[in-house]
Amino acid sequence: MTQTRCWLLGRDAPQVLAQVGVADGWETQAFSEAPALRIALSQSGAAASIRILLLCHASTRSNPQEDELRAALQASGIGFQVIFPESGDFMSPIRRSLGLEARPVRPEYSPWSCEACSDPECEHRLFRRLIY
Repeated sequence: MTQTRCWLLGRDAPQVLAQVGVADGWETQAFSEAPALRIALSQSGAAASIRILLLCHASTRSNPQEDELRAALQASGIGFQVIFPESGDFMSPIRRSLGLEARPVRPEYSPWSCEACSDPECEHRLFRRLIY
């Protein structure tokens, strides 16, 4: 059975990985420092086949540790996904990203029908539906 590789990156990555409980078939590693990530990237044969999740805290504007991890990933040219916590918790977003948990069902909305509306509340509802 071929294992899919997943790397969690970020200051809390080791702790989060211990809590997520990744399913069988996943080979996982956690990196919280850029130097260790650079070494692992240079030693991994098919780095492009690794699912890389960068754990970011929405409350922090700029985090030097996170910036170094981003720079290492961008220098390597490998794609990665940024994961933000939901209600302070990374578990559900990570598990959804790995296909271990179903995504929430989006509510069905009726088509928008206004043509020249300049009501700010109406516009807010429209854009809120688009980004949900």
